[in-house]
Amino acid sequence: MSSNRDYLENIIRKLRKHLRLEVRSIEMYGSALKRIKSPVLREVLEGILIDSLAHRELLKASINVLKEVSRTDFKVEAERIGEEEETKELIEVLKEHLRLEENAVKGLIDLAEKVNIYSIRETLRTLYEDERRHHIMLKNIIMALEEQF
Repeated sequence: MSSNRDYLENIIRKLRKHLRLEVRSIEMYGSALKRIKSPVLREVLEGILIDSLAHRELLKASINVLKEVSRTDFKVEAERIGEEEETKELIEVLKEHLRLEENAVKGLIDLAEKVNIYSIRETLRTLYEDERRHHIMLKNIIMALEEQF
């Protein structure tokens, strides 16, 4: 586990370095925009500034997730699903989770198509694809559990 932790900490260091670059870029673009008179140049730099703001926040979030993952020991143990009653309860919980999330997931892709900021739009699309993949896996688990009866 230590080598994985070291690997993640190395990635975190690199992301922090890039985060510092984004923060400096935001400061520079913000300062430059105050002095620029050309509407075309202002619009281009404003677009880059907005992307840099999004990059800063995405980097912060990525660093936080990686820090959490590096501190967590994931242990997968083979375990037998309990009695029929417990299995049926698990199936219902999974179905309810899918039902509740389904509309929210559909909303993500609609929202992504409305966002003008490329990095945010692509992040929302990635979230949508992750959730779709999770739903497929959960549906397969439910089918496998239901086949036991």
